[in-house]
Amino acid sequence: MRNGNLLPFTLIVVMVTTVAWFAQQVDLIYGGPAVGGGALVAIPVLLAGVLPLAGRWIPEEKRAVVYAALAIGIPASSSGLMHRLLPALVTGYYGGFARSGSRYEPFLKSIPSWVVPGEPNGLAATGAFEGGVPVPWDDWAVPLAAWGLLFLGVFVLSAGLARILRDRWVEDEHLPFPLLELPQALLAREGEDRSLFRNRVFLWAVSVSVLVFGVNGLHHYRASLPLLPLSVDLGDYLLTFSWRAMAPFTSPFVFAWRPLDVGIAFLMPLEISFSTWFFALVSRLQLLGAYFIGLSEYGGTFPGSGGEWLDWPNTFPFFMSQFRGGLLLLAVACLWRLRGRVRLADLLPIVAGFGLMAFWMAILGLPVWASLVTVLLMVLFGVGFARLRLEGGLPVSGSPVLAGMLFYLVMGTGSDGFSVEAHIAFGFLGVLAYSVVGIWPALHLEAARLVHRSDAGRSGVTSGMALGLAASLVAGCFFALVVIYDRGLFFLSEQGSAQSVARTGRYVHYLYEQAAGRPGAPDGARLATHMMGAGVTGLLLILRRTYLRWPFHPVGYLFGTGFGRTFWGSALVGWAAKAFAVRYWSGPGVRWLKPAALGMVFGELVMRLAWAIVAVLDGVPGNGFGM
Repeated sequence: MRNGNLLPFTLIVVMVTTVAWFAQQVDLIYGGPAVGGGALVAIPVLLAGVLPLAGRWIPEEKRAVVYAALAIGIPASSSGLMHRLLPALVTGYYGGFARSGSRYEPFLKSIPSWVVPGEPNGLAATGAFEGGVPVPWDDWAVPLAAWGLLFLGVFVLSAGLARILRDRWVEDEHLPFPLLELPQALLAREGEDRSLFRNRVFLWAVSVSVLVFGVNGLHHYRASLPLLPLSVDLGDYLLTFSWRAMAPFTSPFVFAWRPLDVGIAFLMPLEISFSTWFFALVSRLQLLGAYFIGLSEYGGTFPGSGGEWLDWPNTFPFFMSQFRGGLLLLAVACLWRLRGRVRLADLLPIVAGFGLMAFWMAILGLPVWASLVTVLLMVLFGVGFARLRLEGGLPVSGSPVLAGMLFYLVMGTGSDGFSVEAHIAFGFLGVLAYSVVGIWPALHLEAARLVHRSDAGRSGVTSGMALGLAASLVAGCFFALVVIYDRGLFFLSEQGSAQSVARTGRYVHYLYEQAAGRPGAPDGARLATHMMGAGVTGLLLILRRTYLRWPFHPVGYLFGTGFGRTFWGSALVGWAAKAFAVRYWSGPGVRWLKPAALGMVFGELVMRLAWAIVAVLDGVPGNGFGM
């Protein structure tokens, strides 16, 4: 390694390792803001504001490498991956799951020994839940190495996808990459865009976020102090039974705003922010229409309550089915446009990563054909989510889609379609849908954009990201397991802040038990809504290419329908501010307000880190201000 690379690569390892330790304290024990979560991860962005001060030792192109490495590494070390994967591997071997005569017992016998540590009710499982014992590294060594091979395949495949998409998306289409606006401005050289910290509009906007979360954080620790509300549950104002159909329990109708989301919405293209909140409200009208035609409680033939399948709401009109169908069509359209532009050499990492992942899944228990289709679906979802994030700036922080669900919708559930081993494989692969793994192609493309006009070199940024991810997986496993076996998942779930961690561990086992143990026919209703979502997306793509001023964007339709319930309020506020600036101030108005958007984002990230530190210093498990 050249001397010029030594400092940034050393910084990557030191920072990832330090944050991996810190994240376990904040996320698992004390309940502060998730320092490794979110569409914009706080620590890489905040570090991007400090790195230019070391410009004498770390030139601008190397700062981009450090940022990219931390952006992919830090989430994987904590809430983005490790906090989902590790509990899932031991949950099935403890308590009611491993009890003799339980409905899970026949499945446990078919789980490959290299996938999970130990044996039913062995030290690896009991120690993880009850705590007070050293980590049984001998039990964990093989499973961690095996899962590491899968992540290696995903990383190589993601890098390959970014390689073939880079020229089209970065250099030809010039996608806006709104979520990179703040990191790019912070990483810039002194004397150019570094004027951001001398911009009064930016500083005032930072103070707004600091004030909001400062006041609300103080209220959390001292309830007698005031609280600044950031949401209104519109369901409280829908008094008649029919109108309340617009706000079911599984899909609340909440107008919420927060500085970071409003800032992101302002940075989006106008037609995308508009389409996001517009189609989110259209989804409410769909719920109302379903009530009037008597289908508001129709759940199709698919088994289960839906929550563990990431299907919200689990009744007609099946928003997530519409979203999945449209996302698949969007991804196919993106890849179709690459025809004739891809060289054979560009396909080598894709083939290598694809092959490694398919082989891993086949050894896990899937039929070969199902392994190949599963990896293909992961490719399509990865491309689709990358498009949502990079073109729309939408706050995509993972790929919450269970590939196995699509097989069950087409073929039905029960023992006739797949073997027990295949159902188990689909269940454990569900961990990926609860993690950040699905947006690794997007992070590779963001890194490519950062070094687009620099001398960092594409190989240099890929090497940096590989180092950051490897360090995060090692450090994240080590520190997370030390905390888990010291405190115990029972403590972390009840007195600490890891309720969602323990819950996700159970979901993995619910998945295979529901699919194999509850026979069901192919779900025609959900398949029809998949096709409807694909049809609407295709129509919007055609209309956008036909009419220059067509206001509805397919990216906004997809996100607004699938996830708009959590974001539409902020999208409306950000769109309104930008539309007003464009209408009455034109270009100068947007340029004047842009630092305000960046400031609101930056200020919330500052407060996220500040309250995380306070949570650890306070020292009361589960008492942190989670923001």
